[in-house]
Amino acid sequence: MTRRDRATLWLVAFFVAAAMTVELYWLRHAFTLPNQSGWLAREFRFYGIGDRGYYDQVGWFEVGLESFHLCFTVPAYLWLAWTVVNRRVYRWLLQLCLGSYVAYSVVLYLTAKHVTSYASMPSHDVGSFLVLVLPNLPWLLGNLWLALDAARVIQRAVRAAEPAA
Repeated sequence: MTRRDRATLWLVAFFVAAAMTVELYWLRHAFTLPNQSGWLAREFRFYGIGDRGYYDQVGWFEVGLESFHLCFTVPAYLWLAWTVVNRRVYRWLLQLCLGSYVAYSVVLYLTAKHVTSYASMPSHDVGSFLVLVLPNLPWLLGNLWLALDAARVIQRAVRAAEPAA
């Protein structure tokens, strides 16, 4: 297995583990988070500094986004891991699509916050912006890497298949 394959599997493992712990907890307690205790509840209380929509002002947009992620994106990540381990050639197309989609969804989420003038952010200071952006960076950067890595492999394969001029 190549370093690229191992890196892909580590990213997928991280994303799936986060989804099955943190995101599933959030979805289960989305409308009662302020009443919860424990370390995950404290983490979401802290994240509320950057986006109260994930703490005490939860709306159906956030619930829909996380539900979609858990029901569709997590199985797609698991499918990607299977294609890497089993060396399926369509792995690169799946990786390109999945990495692009998730990176785009993070950009869309952050753009929506900006367009609404950070309406769910209680205080507009540097710390609050960091609390909003930093936890999302692993998903943005990791999935950008997945997409760009797959695009490079696909591009090389297409160039190699082109007839010589």
